[in-house]
Amino acid sequence: MGPEYDIEHGYVFASVGRHLSEGVQLRIVDDDGTPRSFNSSGHVQLSGEIIFDGYYNNKSATADSWKENGWFKTGDLGLLDSNGNLVVVGRTKELLVINGQKYSSSELEHAIELSNSGSIVPSYCATFSCWDSKGDSESIVVLFSPQESLTQWYDIEKLRDACRQINASVVKFCSKPAMDIIPLPRSEMPKSTIGKLSRHKLKQYYEKGSFDKYRVPIFNKAQELRDPASSFQTETERVLGTILSKEASRPLWDIYSDTDMFSFGLDSIAYIRLKTLLEQELGMEKGSIPMSVLLGGTSVREVAALIDDLSSLKEITYDPLVNFCSTGSKTPLFLFPPAGGEILNFLPVLSFLPDRPVYGFRIRGLDKNDRGFESMDEMLE
Repeated sequence: MGPEYDIEHGYVFASVGRHLSEGVQLRIVDDDGTPRSFNSSGHVQLSGEIIFDGYYNNKSATADSWKENGWFKTGDLGLLDSNGNLVVVGRTKELLVINGQKYSSSELEHAIELSNSGSIVPSYCATFSCWDSKGDSESIVVLFSPQESLTQWYDIEKLRDACRQINASVVKFCSKPAMDIIPLPRSEMPKSTIGKLSRHKLKQYYEKGSFDKYRVPIFNKAQELRDPASSFQTETERVLGTILSKEASRPLWDIYSDTDMFSFGLDSIAYIRLKTLLEQELGMEKGSIPMSVLLGGTSVREVAALIDDLSSLKEITYDPLVNFCSTGSKTPLFLFPPAGGEILNFLPVLSFLPDRPVYGFRIRGLDKNDRGFESMDEMLE
């Protein structure tokens, strides 16, 4: 169709046009074989006289790839736009199943590259899932080729920061940290003749240990290289970091004073529990830490400082704006509260918005001793 068409329609992936009108039929279906509507992604299937009817000397592959009614399962994921053009968005076998939810490897890689453009060579990022014996579940592995500014392999600090930023993108996307993130030279990530990385081959090499020599020690074995408490400057930072590590199921050595708290994908229940545990561990009266304080900063250091300032404040100044994320190149999104006035219910949405600033409005009167608005005019003002 040409790049103008794809840009006009805002496609991340280029459309491949319409299928042949003679001798072939195309449909997009869901997991149960039910046809999908226009602009809804699903499995791409083909049927017709020109479609081959089986794999040579491979009955099992043939049985796996054909429906009983003659439809061939291409293994592609795609959608048909309103003009009948096919947009391929991924591969069925490249789906990541994490905590029972399905995620596209292609979409995750796009989100990682978009949020870390200064760290990754474009199109040299691959994700796949492997069994995590510690968590007794499937977890994500990220392989990437770093930009030239990071290719001084002796500079562990730069590579560690890149891994940490990539991990934050993974958490935002699927609410679970990566099991492993390894920077690789481009020579270790060869592409096919059509310019694609083979996730299957990279996974095989990874599982054989071929990439172990490139692993950044401080990302996976930081407990050997860093004192967990060395980053925290105050007791409140230490307590907050410790509780956050448990709620986010992250090792303490991977949490720093400048860690973005919203990057862990915690939901509203976790924040309420975090608030209660903080009050208990710091010996504070129940309800003495307003939720607005927990939402008032993005990093561990900022939130800890707000908590420490509570004792010197006669009253808490109402601030309607919560800064969930201030980075990203796309149009900022402002979230307005539902009838209850709280915006904690929006926390799970953040993982799907890695490419734009996100802010939330919080109504007044939710914190202890804080009065609510008395009129519509006052609230609008």
